[in-house]
Amino acid sequence: MTVSSVVEQYEYLRCVVDKHLKLKNMVKERALVGKNALGAWFHRCRIKLGDIGVGVFRKLMASLVEMTMLYGSEIWGCNWDLEKIEQVQMRALKLFFGVGSLHSNVSPLVEMGDLPVKWLVRMRGVIFWGKVLTIRKYVGRLLKQIAAEAMRFGKGNWIGKMSMCWGQLGWKDVNVEILKKLSTVEVRVMQEATGWRKVWEEWDQEMENVLKS
Repeated sequence: MTVSSVVEQYEYLRCVVDKHLKLKNMVKERALVGKNALGAWFHRCRIKLGDIGVGVFRKLMASLVEMTMLYGSEIWGCNWDLEKIEQVQMRALKLFFGVGSLHSNVSPLVEMGDLPVKWLVRMRGVIFWGKVLTIRKYVGRLLKQIAAEAMRFGKGNWIGKMSMCWGQLGWKDVNVEILKKLSTVEVRVMQEATGWRKVWEEWDQEMENVLKS
């Protein structure tokens, strides 16, 4: 009889899961990849081109940093510690605007018109599971069968994470059954609206604190 040894973590398609089925190591690794990608092009671009416009900056961020940093984020769920990922986004924005590390985190997002990266991760996760439940190509696949069984019995780790997503989004009456009836575009628009509402709430609170001080 062959005995399989226990490994500390398992990697599949660059997605890293530890022996406790946690993804924290993957999140840390993706943050480091994003940080290195940012350092590789930003200063070199400034030296060769000088100041770059918002449009160029956003395209470079999306193609050179976010594409690699957020790879596999659809399976992170809504509750992972994304502080290191957020630090990369904040560093990029503050470098672009030429402000210090102690500067507000909200105003660069508002000026750039970008949602916090944690909302991008939540959007990817919700849309991914929506596709698993609704798109024909997943019919017959083990992933969809497991998801359907978990939904039918109301059990499963991913069900809990999806429910927490609804709570974070403020969608008290939305559940997986309702998600199945919505298009990807509708879900994305709803999440973007919610994300920006949260950003503006933080902005208002920050301005109130400034006035008090």
